[in-house]
Amino acid sequence: PIVIPEKRRAKLPFSLIWKMSFGNILNNKLRLLVTCIIVSFLTAVLSTVYTSLYVSNNVTKDLMDLSKQDHLLLVEPVPFQSDIILQPSVEYLYNRKLSSDVLIKVREMTEDNHAYLYHKTQIMLDNDWLKISDLDIDLSDYTLLESDLIPKPNEELLEMIQSSYLSFVSTPSDSVLLEDLMGRAPNDRYEVVVSNYLAEILLTKYSDLSSIEELVENEIWITFKDKMKLKLVGVVLNETPLLRSDTTILNTSYTNLYVHPTFSRMNPYPTSQISYGVKISDQTDVRKLIKDYKTIGTFTILPRYTDALNRYTRYELTLIMGLLVPLIGYFMIVFLGNYIASSILFRKKQIGILRALGCEVNEMNKIFLIEAFLIGLFIMGLVLIMVPFMIDILNFAFMVHFFDTYISYFHYPIFHLGFGHFIEVSTLIVLVFTVLIIVLTYHINLLDPVAVISGK
Repeated sequence: PIVIPEKRRAKLPFSLIWKMSFGNILNNKLRLLVTCIIVSFLTAVLSTVYTSLYVSNNVTKDLMDLSKQDHLLLVEPVPFQSDIILQPSVEYLYNRKLSSDVLIKVREMTEDNHAYLYHKTQIMLDNDWLKISDLDIDLSDYTLLESDLIPKPNEELLEMIQSSYLSFVSTPSDSVLLEDLMGRAPNDRYEVVVSNYLAEILLTKYSDLSSIEELVENEIWITFKDKMKLKLVGVVLNETPLLRSDTTILNTSYTNLYVHPTFSRMNPYPTSQISYGVKISDQTDVRKLIKDYKTIGTFTILPRYTDALNRYTRYELTLIMGLLVPLIGYFMIVFLGNYIASSILFRKKQIGILRALGCEVNEMNKIFLIEAFLIGLFIMGLVLIMVPFMIDILNFAFMVHFFDTYISYFHYPIFHLGFGHFIEVSTLIVLVFTVLIIVLTYHINLLDPVAVISGK
């Protein structure tokens, strides 16, 4: 029988592949250095931009921990009217009411996360909802507000404080809302406990009193539009400072007035209830709690630092990033393609000889893949040096942009280069190198080996 010889594929020894790869690097060392620096810079910029497109949900939790915030606010949504989301309404608007089923889920989620859900009620007097400005206090001078809780008052903050709606919270004497209480809990519907923020404002009215303690001891009467009076018997102590551009505290614990349960039952005035407060404890996982709430998706949750940052990076900076990312990608491909092309042209004759000897293009690709791997390691090393500095610059830019909010007040680093980002950027570079090598060697593979050797 006739034995047909089996065609054997020519394989290049690894030592030859290594020498040719390393030889390419030595031959193009100047071009390599310039290419690596430029591509590393572009990759670092791309990594930093990519990092800024997503802000972790941990940001809200960390900033709440840093500022010692212990209240959340759940606001029933007003479709297409986000500017009046906190405005009370005496009318029954179905889309502003949480159904009983949803409220049951919210309460269960709150209790499962070791927190406490409470109702916040607004009251109308003289056809207007009660605000801080309706208290019998002269707030014409914002400098009077300066304290440890309001370190940097100004006219804008004063206006926000005056226009903030007062919330009445029905509170039993054993409620967790009165844990940090100076004084005592309300015993009847004529007594009230306020936050120490409001107590500081009330203190400006009494020049003969020098501290909140004296205010509580004297059990002063708080007047609302000369139509309703409540006796101050206690103050709930809070530690979160109120900053000029952050109204979260105004909408949560600042404006709360804790009253006896009989107050709500005996109140003759119109009321509105569009929001709920959540008092968190040391055992509460804030990140999980907010995530659970968002699965229902029927209300807004404050504070929303993560949402504010994501909204800024994804929407307000979309045009800049939309132009920046394609340009960076284009220049990366141009510089890498130029280097790989010069490396392949340098080995053009050797490729022709190897092709004439029966070596397939897949074997020759190994030469450039190893070269690309070494270059990729060098590039990623430079990227890992550059990115932390760029992220520091990005964090500083956000600190300046969100000046006087908790996002920047504690110099909290918003963005980080995590391990996942490093893997994704490395994968991107590997894909770019691989595609360029395959595309650029494909043309040589189609040519006649003799023509390649002769330089035609």
